[in-house]
Amino acid sequence: ILTNTNTGSSSGPDLVLFRQSTSSAADSDGIGRIDYRGLNDANEEINYATTYAKISDASDGTEDGEFYIQQISGGSYVTTLKIDGSGAVTKPLQPAFNAHLSSQQNNIAINTNVTIQFATERFDQNADYDNSAYTFTAPVTGRYQLNATVYLMNVDTGASYYSLHLITSNDSYFATFSSNSLQYDADYLPFQISQLVDMDASDTAYVRVYQSGGSSQTDVNSSSFFSGYLVC
Repeated sequence: ILTNTNTGSSSGPDLVLFRQSTSSAADSDGIGRIDYRGLNDANEEINYATTYAKISDASDGTEDGEFYIQQISGGSYVTTLKIDGSGAVTKPLQPAFNAHLSSQQNNIAINTNVTIQFATERFDQNADYDNSAYTFTAPVTGRYQLNATVYLMNVDTGASYYSLHLITSNDSYFATFSSNSLQYDADYLPFQISQLVDMDASDTAYVRVYQSGGSSQTDVNSSSFFSGYLVC
């Protein structure tokens, strides 16, 4: 416990970790660390979390510092937050993914729900997206921003409508287009859903399309994307 009885507006109490290497200060020098230590069930001492700071630029007049938070996960230390010299905050393990089709999904079936096959990952931070089941699984309970951008080709005017569905364990979200209002078959039809959704740990999310009536001639263009990230 650090106590300061000063009633003024100045700061205090202050805790300073000072690395006084006046003759050899250099970029990437560590300048202070705090370990949060406890025992495991084998009575071994473990640093369960650590905060530390580094010099990223020691040049006189353009000094920059970095700040890190690390914790132990699965027996190994991982960086969960980094603030770099510009003030940018990154969270290397924050769930985030972006996936697209490996190839065009041709002649989707009519009068049935067709899962869109987002099989190629652009990125999958924290490894929560399954590119064989085309499904994102929430690792923790929270609010997730999910986005689907789908391009349909050879849209059939003989169909009553097309619907794009974002399906989560808690709810489903959709956009619908009445294709029988078209005079001719359309070369392209863009569909988009962008939704902030609630997901519990282990809940899933995926995207599907439904064509009501008409012919099985519509394709899902490979430039379609499914993405998302944990917001809070």
